[in-house]
Formats: sequence, structure tokens, C-alpha cells
Amino acid sequence: MKFMRRSQGVLGAALVLYALGGAYAAEPERSPTAYHILARTSLSLKDYRLTSKGCNIGVNNCGGQTTCPGFMADDTQLVADRCVEGGGDVYQAFCNVGGCPPRVPPVETWTCPILADQSDATFIAACNTLPGGNFPALFTSTDWKVTAPKNGGDCVVQCVGANCPGPQPADSDPGNGKCDLPPGDYGQVTPLNDSIISFDGGIYNMLSYQNGKNVIMEFKGQTTLNVSQDSEMRFNDGARVVAECGDLRINFEGGRTKAVDLVLGKDSIVVADICVPYGKIRLGNSNSLTGHFFGNTVNSDFGNDARCCLGNCGCFDVFTPNPVCQGASLDITGGCDLNNISEIKICGIVAPIVSRSAENITVTVPNVGAPKSCPVVGKSATGTFTGNLNLKVELCGGGAE
Repeated sequence: MKFMRRSQGVLGAALVLYALGGAYAAEPERSPTAYHILARTSLSLKDYRLTSKGCNIGVNNCGGQTTCPGFMADDTQLVADRCVEGGGDVYQAFCNVGGCPPRVPPVETWTCPILADQSDATFIAACNTLPGGNFPALFTSTDWKVTAPKNGGDCVVQCVGANCPGPQPADSDPGNGKCDLPPGDYGQVTPLNDSIISFDGGIYNMLSYQNGKNVIMEFKGQTTLNVSQDSEMRFNDGARVVAECGDLRINFEGGRTKAVDLVLGKDSIVVADICVPYGKIRLGNSNSLTGHFFGNTVNSDFGNDARCCLGNCGCFDVFTPNPVCQGASLDITGGCDLNNISEIKICGIVAPIVSRSAENITVTVPNVGAPKSCPVVGKSATGTFTGNLNLKVELCGGGAE
């Protein structure tokens, strides 16, 4: 790893940047909610791509270090005491040692840490500024084991130990092909491959949580998962967290006394605010990541695309019908203001917007050629948002033009 000492940027450089119209900041952002990733000690980001404007990536502690991410959108900051030289395309960089060459030069020095200090309490207080409630002082769980069956079905609840207080939890909406889980205290929660787990909303205390592959997570209300450190918390490949900004908060105790990680696999879509103050967040590869990811250390493999939850973003979680015929109308709905979306693409092709409101956008599905399943992507001033599920486009007798 190559480091180089940096000198403080001069006022003249700042004046040049203002003259050019750049969103130059003389100091790093210190508000926790302005960070997409905030680590305490280290970041490893490889070709990580942050496409939202106006949010940041940083390492809090003095002596903490980061690698250069692959890309950060305009009006963003990379902040760390030590920055590993080499590669990357960042907007503005604050690094006391080393540096990631920014589009808005020079690399600036700064006074660490980002937060008021480096204590556990201060980092947890930063987590507590995120949606979904506070990081628990004491994590609790029971021996009620919950399984979401493979390929769908009602929750299966079993008592697997002595700590099973009554009444026994039960599926809140039986017979709909999903595991509908009410809030409460649980032990192991395990959605198996190709299952659907739907959270009623509220606070869920659990011993462990591990998704199988291709699991769909749904939320009927704001949901907080408090997961103790019994074992690694895992979202396996193909996870679909069908959520909007603020719907899902995860507090994971891992690392306080036992070295276990929160792990994402690959090819997943995750929208969440995650706090792991003692342990490691492993962001996997080829994922779409939206929200806040706060951990002691954060590692990312190749191919992750990311965005922040900001007030003027455009996000959505339902589009109907699905499947849909090319040339037909598609309704896109969501809980945030869809007036922020300026463009919709289906299979990478612009879909003409027919009508819009804050809650709904109607588009015409473009000709995509052969039948295919592909993403629906919305563009706003803060970047792009990819829907949690793919849209299946069919020809319906129209054929390719």
C-alpha cells in the first residue's frame, strides 16, 4: 500500500474551484446522516460505485484508512485519515496521508475524527440518527425458531429450547404463500431458498438471521431487526429487500465479544439502514445497495452500485402488471415523491412517461426485442434507483419491429 503525505490546500485553489462552479467544501461533512458508508477503522471498496449526489463515504477514527472507490458522483466526499493511493474516480477527497486523486483538487487535509470522538458511545449515537430506533443497550432473544419454507408458505414456528414464552408466535396472514411475521422476540429466523418473508412492522429481537438464496423480504411498516451475535448474519445470493428508504433498520451486535460478520452475497438488491458498531459489514459483489451502512469495518467486493437515501431521490417498489406486454402501460408506485424521477428505463431503453403524480408514474413499455426479464431504473437529480424486482416483458403478438 502506497501512502503520501499531503499539505493543506491553499485558499487560491479554493477560489478557483468556486469560480468554476464546483461544490467545494473547506471541511469534511460531519453529520452522520450525510454518509452512505461510515466505518470506524477501515474501508476496502475496490470498484465501488456511489451514484447519488450529495452523500459521502468516510472512516471516522484517526489512523483509519480506506482504499479508493471506483466512482463517486458529484458533490460527494471521501474522508479518511489514510487513503491508499491508486485508481478510483472521486469528487472531493480529505486524506491526511496518501490520497485518491479527486475531480475537485487538491486532496485536502483535515482534523480527525469525523464525529466528536472515537468512542463506542459516539459511534452508536451516530447510528441512532438513522431511521428505525436506537441501537439496543441489551440484545434479547428467545428459543422460538422461525422458518420461511422453501418456495413459499406460512411461517413454521418451533420451540427449540427452554426459553419459549407464550403465546406461541404464528403467521399473521396464513395461506397467502408467504411467511408473515409479527413483531416480537425470536431465536433463529431462517428464510429458506426462494421463500418470501413479510414483516408486519415494528421491533423484532432475534438470536440470528440468515437468508437462503433468492429470498424476498417485504415490509408492511417500518421494521427494526435487532440481531444478537450468536452467528454470522447473512443475506445469501439473489436477496430482494423490497423496501423504500427508512423501511428497514438492522442493528447487529456481532463483534462485541464474538467475531462474526454481517454478510451480503451477490446479485442482490438491498435497501436498509445498517448499524454494526463492533463488527464487519461485508457488502459482497454485484449488488444494488441503497441506504446507510455503518460498521467498525466495511469491505466491498467488485461490481457494487450504491446510492443514498436523500430527500429528493426517486424510489419505487411496485410496478404492475408484471409480466407486461411491450407497448402496454406500466404503473409504477412508491412511498417517496415520484415527481423527483425525470426518466424511466426498462431493459436499458427509455420508457415514455404518460402521466405522473407523487405516488404514481405511468409509462409505455418500449420495444425490447425478444421477451426478457430486466430491471426498471428511475433517474433523479441524486442518481439512479433500480426497482427491487425485475420486470418480465413479453411480446404478446406484437413481435419486434
